[in-house]
This record gives sequence, structure tokens and C-alpha cells, in this order.
Amino acid sequence: MRNRLLLVICGAMLALAAAWAHAQSLEIIQLKSRPADQVLPVIQPLLAPGGTASGSGFQLFVRTTPANLAQIRQVIASLDRAARQLVIYVRQDAAGQGARAELEAGVVLSPGRSSVRGNVGESVTSSRDNAAQQVRTQEGVAAHISSGTSEPVVARSVTRTVNGVVVRESVMQRDINSGFYVIPRVNGDSVFLDISTQRDTPGNLGTGSANTNRLSSTVSGKLGAWIELGGVSQSQSGESRGMLSRAASSDASARSIYVKVEEAR
Repeated sequence: MRNRLLLVICGAMLALAAAWAHAQSLEIIQLKSRPADQVLPVIQPLLAPGGTASGSGFQLFVRTTPANLAQIRQVIASLDRAARQLVIYVRQDAAGQGARAELEAGVVLSPGRSSVRGNVGESVTSSRDNAAQQVRTQEGVAAHISSGTSEPVVARSVTRTVNGVVVRESVMQRDINSGFYVIPRVNGDSVFLDISTQRDTPGNLGTGSANTNRLSSTVSGKLGAWIELGGVSQSQSGESRGMLSRAASSDASARSIYVKVEEAR
């Protein structure tokens, strides 16, 4: 009888211990260097079943078991450090080259003599367009920079009415911008970037037209090194012939985008 009583008491104590180990309580954790919205995405997947975590400013509100709370505190200790200050540079290089060649001949006939006259023309053009921007931010914090101009665009509408045709014109503004949006993350001397870039240039179809280049990518590299995000190259050629003439043209262009991240001193 005595042994049975001891077994009952031990079982009850074990059940109480297990219930205490799985009991959840609310804990307020004060952060020092990182705001709650930067820490929460990391610790939420680590919560015990039924656990919750929220935060505001530099405070976390965690409801979980004591054992899980100890694990959460270890993770927070590694995350809650001063964010590194970074300077991000984006460089967009564009180059183009064109060539034109024309050959034209004419025959002159006169009594007792004849002659051939010809004109040869050749031209080569080249262009270069470089744009560089930089912005300072913290690791893990999104940064955006954009600059540009606005050009007027005339919009015309034509409406037929019982009294005839009515033409209305209005002036709108078209933005021609260059910039980038980036979220940097750093681990040691390596950097990881989620980045989108934009580069607009005036078009050749009249006032208000623009050439637009956009790129989005996720890349990684070393701090202080230029990383190529991508590029575009185009080429075209044409030729026309007549009985006594010939014209040929060729055009080529290339655009490349580079990014570099340095730790601010």
C-alpha cells in the first residue's frame, strides 16, 4: 500500500513538472540595437506550438514555454547588435557606335568624250552615357534614390459632334528618372542584395518620348567589389543599292549595370 502511494505521488509530481515545462507565459524582452520588426521574422518560425510573438519599437512580447524562451533569447542575443552602416553605389554605363557609307556615281556623255564621276562619303559616330548614384543606409533596411526631370507632353483628342469635329489638346508631364531600390544584408565580408534599377533617357520620337531600362535581381558578392547586375547589347545593319549608288549603315549599343557596397567609416 505504501509503495503504491509513493508511485501515485511520483506520477503526480512528474505530471506537474511536465505541465509546468509546457506552460506558456508572457515575457517582455527589451531590445538594444535592432527594432522589433527586424527581429520578429527570424524568431517567429522558432516558436513552440501555440507560442506567439509581437513587438513595438524596441520591445518584444513573447508568449511561449520556458525552454523555448531560453532558445529565443539565445537567437535574439546574436541578432540584437548594432547594424552596420553601408554606402551603396550603382553605376550604369551605356555606349553606342554607328557607321554610314555612301557611294554614288554618275556618267557624263558628250560628243567625242565621256567621263564617270563619283562621290564617296563615310562617317563614324560614337556615344557614351554614364550615370552614377549612391545612397547610405543600414544593413537590412530598404533604401531608395531617384532623380530626373519632367517634360511636357501634348495629348490630343478628336471628337465628332453634330456641329463638326472638335479637337482638344492638353499638356501632361512625363517623368524621366534614374534610380534604384535596394535591401542589403551583410554576413562577414559578403553582401546580399535585393535590388531594382531604373534608367530613363529622352527618346527620339519627339518631345516627351523616353527610352526606359529596368532591371530587378538578387545578387551576392564581396564588400568593396563591383558586382555586375546585367546588361543589354543590340546591333543592326542595313544596305540599299541602286543602279549607280550604294549605301550601308550599322549601329551597335551596349548597356551594363554595376553595384558596389562599402561599409561606411
